[in-house]
Amino acid sequence: MPTSIDKPVTAAAGTQFAIELESNPTTGYEWQPVFSPEKVRLVRHELSPRGRQEGREGPALGAGGTERFVFEALAAGTTTIRMALKRSWEPAAIVERSYRVIVRR
Repeated sequence: MPTSIDKPVTAAAGTQFAIELESNPTTGYEWQPVFSPEKVRLVRHELSPRGRQEGREGPALGAGGTERFVFEALAAGTTTIRMALKRSWEPAAIVERSYRVIVRR
């Protein structure tokens, strides 16, 4: 389920948290995070495709899914993680979402 932008993400320093967004990388668009490396660190990025193509292994061709970004909270305080949906070769994002992150001690 996609992470809500309506409420802050809360994590203790030294723990991990995730931001999930609906995605379809087969279109060329991918979510790209922009964040303060003093406050959080990107640990991993995963894609979970949805849907199966009948009679074949793996997801249906062209099916979307969920992109999951796992971060580690580094320092107490408040920061923002901005997610930009864009193609790597294009300068501008077509969608941006901002997530307020509160890191506790």
